Amino acid sequence: MRGRIIVALALAGSSVSAAPSAAPGDSCEKGLRILVARGTGEDKGTGLAGTVADSVASQIRGSTVVPIDYPATLVDPSYDESLKAGAEALQKAVNEHVKACPDSKIVIMGYSQGAHITVDSICGGSGEPLNNITALPQKLVEDHVVAVVLFGDPTHIANVTYDKGTSTNNGIFPRVRASVEQCNVYADRLVSYCDKGDRYCDHGDVKEVHSEYFEKYDKEIVKFVVQKYDSFAKASATSTATATAATSSATISPATSSATHTNATTVTGASATPTKPVAGAAAGLTLGHALYLALPMMMMASFQIL
Repeated sequence: MRGRIIVALALAGSSVSAAPSAAPGDSCEKGLRILVARGTGEDKGTGLAGTVADSVASQIRGSTVVPIDYPATLVDPSYDESLKAGAEALQKAVNEHVKACPDSKIVIMGYSQGAHITVDSICGGSGEPLNNITALPQKLVEDHVVAVVLFGDPTHIANVTYDKGTSTNNGIFPRVRASVEQCNVYADRLVSYCDKGDRYCDHGDVKEVHSEYFEKYDKEIVKFVVQKYDSFAKASATSTATATAATSSATISPATSSATHTNATTVTGASATPTKPVAGAAAGLTLGHALYLALPMMMMASFQIL
């Protein structure tokens, strides 16, 4: 375990305005681009979740593990400011990589605060004061994000379809309903690990639980991601073969060549209608969000990693 005393968090605050460091592997990977968002107070880099990311990369040739550069602080800057910076950094990393590598396959892993920014990025803001965070376009996520893995997410909602672990309680900042519904759209590729007793995702009182996911679930997660990668690769190959066959057999007539094409798709992100209702989500989904502003004063004494 690599817990960091919360007093050290202020040291990371200077990174809020720093230019992002160059990502390793500027060329397009043959395997996966694995983006990792660390937890509060962890040293810059991939943190504890990086051990699982490395395990995945070792199983899929041509993969690269890339840390998300964001403050990961509770104070200086404040937790809500750090979240906003983190979500923006993660979305930028995804958008820029997809633009540079149109055939890219991405996995996102987030631990604690890193899990919070990950879900905000793909499902939209978790609630006040961060409700203005707009999710990545749904088509982009469906076309390029192979898997999303969360550890100890403080916005955890119990009993939704993508839950893993032993928790039956909501986290300290339960996510708003609209965001949960958007997450359910990605339930085929999203897993959120939260165990009973975790202070932050389960509202528990066992400090050690929050940092025990990585060794406990490593093999299970590697198997999950590899299966998703294989399925994604097969689907992409089938789609490419079908498109090639259709192109080679098409007969172009004068009428066809002079037609105006209007089949462009406009992607609007989180406005899509969810395909499933929220399963077992608590009635008070928005409770707890007012605590953001009071968080530093209330929890500095007890937080080691969030």
